[in-house]
Amino acid sequence: MTSAQVSEWVASAERDYDAVQILCRAARIPYEIVGYHCQQCAEKYLKALYVQHDRRPPYIHDLVELLHGVADMCDASEELVHSCERLTPFGTLVRYPGSGIEIGDEHMPVVMEAADRVRDAVRHCIGLE
Repeated sequence: MTSAQVSEWVASAERDYDAVQILCRAARIPYEIVGYHCQQCAEKYLKALYVQHDRRPPYIHDLVELLHGVADMCDASEELVHSCERLTPFGTLVRYPGSGIEIGDEHMPVVMEAADRVRDAVRHCIGLE
């Protein structure tokens, strides 16, 4: 796969990251949508790492599984695994009514920190510091 494809994944991840920043300044913050974009940012960065190493990213949203798939290319520290565990539910569970999960302001620092941790780690592994 080409570096252009890696750039496309990174650009898409950065759009999710930008969406988080914009949504957090809204008068009424849509917390579940912020969480979703945090998860998507992390997912797309992990998939960019697959692409950089000529591997086809799997069609999954489980960030821990994605991280384990690139552990030979990027240090899958316990802290990074924990961040992926925190973000994964935001990719599927909280997006729809009836999930039973209430997302509020109190979740945002943890979710955003987890997204930043994955983003920073993968950017380092890709060489985008």
